[in-house]
Amino acid sequence: MFQCCPLIDDFLRSEIDVGSFPSAVYAVGDSRRIIAEGAVGNCVVVPVRIPVTLETVYDCASLTKPLVTTTLILQSIKNIDDKYYGFTYRELLTHTSGLRAWLPLYAYTAKYIDTILKEGPDYERGTKVVYSDLNFILLWYALTDYVARAKPLLPSDAMFNPRPSLRSRIAATEWGQRYEAKMANIKAPRDRLIWGETHDGNSFFAGGTAGNAGLFATARAIFRMAQAWVNAEILPREIVDEAIRNHTPKLDDARGFGWQLPTGSEATKMLSQRAYGHTGFTGTSLWIDPDRDRIMVLLTNRVHPCAALGQQHHDAIAIGIVIAEARLEQLDVVAKHTQRFVALSSAKQDVREAEGLEFLNLRIEIDLLFHQTLRLIEIALEMRERKSDALTRGGIIGSPIRFDGLLEPA
Repeated sequence: MFQCCPLIDDFLRSEIDVGSFPSAVYAVGDSRRIIAEGAVGNCVVVPVRIPVTLETVYDCASLTKPLVTTTLILQSIKNIDDKYYGFTYRELLTHTSGLRAWLPLYAYTAKYIDTILKEGPDYERGTKVVYSDLNFILLWYALTDYVARAKPLLPSDAMFNPRPSLRSRIAATEWGQRYEAKMANIKAPRDRLIWGETHDGNSFFAGGTAGNAGLFATARAIFRMAQAWVNAEILPREIVDEAIRNHTPKLDDARGFGWQLPTGSEATKMLSQRAYGHTGFTGTSLWIDPDRDRIMVLLTNRVHPCAALGQQHHDAIAIGIVIAEARLEQLDVVAKHTQRFVALSSAKQDVREAEGLEFLNLRIEIDLLFHQTLRLIEIALEMRERKSDALTRGGIIGSPIRFDGLLEPA
């Protein structure tokens, strides 16, 4: 049994308290073994509460890109500068292809690849780095029998399209595909709790993965896959070394083949220059620091039960957020009234003093027809000092919950 780290545990609990995510599992170690690991929070908060464990399986989102898609491409191609549909593998793997960041490919009537080729080009290739799912969806097209070819790379407790029987072990994600729907200005294509199926819309509607997302795994499994890279178990050492060096030195972001490299940001400034890693939209992160012989895995489900609008989610945490916790005591299933209590926590002094914070939504609906007392609770806070809608959610208690008109602009 590996030891937990109280310092990490306490920090993660504090982030749960301020609403950053409902659960987290971490694994930290070196090229030989896990040294410390832990699990805090609840991997599901609606419609039921399920405590997280070290065996909890997370939707790893874009960790799929380096750990699976990049690996398969580097195993398959003969020359990094060979072309696929006019794009070199180098351009696709380093996000310098000229393709825009994202498109809701499932909303178009054409095949994904046809839409990418027609609608995807957005800037002169090689002039800048634009992190794009479209790059890796093209790479997915280049790999026939993707899931079958990926199986030798997957340790125990890593998978695509988890079996329904595993659902109780899986961390839930968003209620409805509302974040993508808002970005694409379309109706949410899935209006239910996304639990045990890929959160990413393009991967989900492609059958579970499109090369950009779709990997489900425990923190231990991700750690093991990272070890395989560190120890050059699945690729020759010279290819590993080439993949993790900076191939975009004069551009606005540092990229290897499939990997992000340290840029001096708040998240990476403590890593060595030879470190490499990746993150996933659902709240997952993997960083490897060869100079210190460290592998660091953090899996969360920050998008459960709703995703923050925009990438400022964790920036909002940095300046502090107000917690709103809704506590309800159910009466009889046919009761006509529900007692409710909402309390604001003392998150941080600067937040308490900030102006423009207000409750956006608290809706409670009693559904006697189905004998469910609690149908909907959601509290969101708007930070008006931002020009964009930077919403942060409060803690959610209760079951079951439906999110209707959850993120209405003020």
